Amino acid sequence: MIDTAVFLHFLAVIVTFVISTITVGISEGLIAHAGLVAINMQPKAFRNIATMMYLGIALAETAAILSSIIAILLVMSAPVSSSDSALFVGIAKIGISIVVSFTGGVIGLVSYLPAQEACYATARQPFFSAEIRGIMLITLCLIQTSSIFGFIVAYLIMGQLDTIISIGDSMRLLASGLAVGIGSIGPAIGLGVFSGEACRSVGINREAYPKIRLFTVLSVAIIEAPILFSLLISLILIISANIRGETVLHGTAFLSAAFAVGFSTFGTGINSGKIAAQACKNIAHKPSTFQTISRVSLLAQGLLDTLAIYGLIIAIFLIFIIR
Repeated sequence: MIDTAVFLHFLAVIVTFVISTITVGISEGLIAHAGLVAINMQPKAFRNIATMMYLGIALAETAAILSSIIAILLVMSAPVSSSDSALFVGIAKIGISIVVSFTGGVIGLVSYLPAQEACYATARQPFFSAEIRGIMLITLCLIQTSSIFGFIVAYLIMGQLDTIISIGDSMRLLASGLAVGIGSIGPAIGLGVFSGEACRSVGINREAYPKIRLFTVLSVAIIEAPILFSLLISLILIISANIRGETVLHGTAFLSAAFAVGFSTFGTGINSGKIAAQACKNIAHKPSTFQTISRVSLLAQGLLDTLAIYGLIIAIFLIFIIR
């Protein structure tokens, strides 16, 4: 007969490692392919394009590295024996695997977008490669913040595994992983879509670079804001000593809070990224419209973020009101 607690332990290890490494591998392959295509387009710029390609691959691998660290830490923790508390620990470990695999998986998958477009933009504008590289590095580094948040949450959950004594506690830690894991998907996709367009736009019109750089910093901050709401709920569930649940009812309230804040970021993050990408494209083609386009875009993105704020409010009510 399979020990459920031990099964959950090893399932958490495998899921934590496999998903992010698969998506990062796909992303790195697409970046390398884009680099080779770009070199074929502009052979004289092969050094700049190769540098762009290698930097993109290195940054894309961040998610896989963080996932591997958490997987190793899980492996080093002794498999738990059969008991009620051991089963509760196994459920909490699934929360660790969810937050790491979801954040690492989606980040790994979208990381190729800015790197790919940066390679193509360098082929079009070889003498402007430093500025293109700057945009790529800014966006790729900011894209990786979700996987860093996932790593932090996973590490904090691991620090509480020895204190779990009830099903409510295990569901609380599972919910903390779900909040950031689910909450990172929409904004990460939006960031990837926008970042790719920002790098492409610099390659289209080098004169618009200062405007695109400013717009990129502002837009990325707005697109990424919903992830911070999910992180806040996750940290409340982990750190607050006043919400340690004991029953399934408490655990269900915690899971509901995670779903509320997590899914509220889906449409917000994806569509905020699409709006910013279209605005960036317009700025590249008509830099004179920067003031108007940027104001309209940032206002629309800010209004979209209110949906995530609603999810945050509902999540807080579920955590603190249903006691």
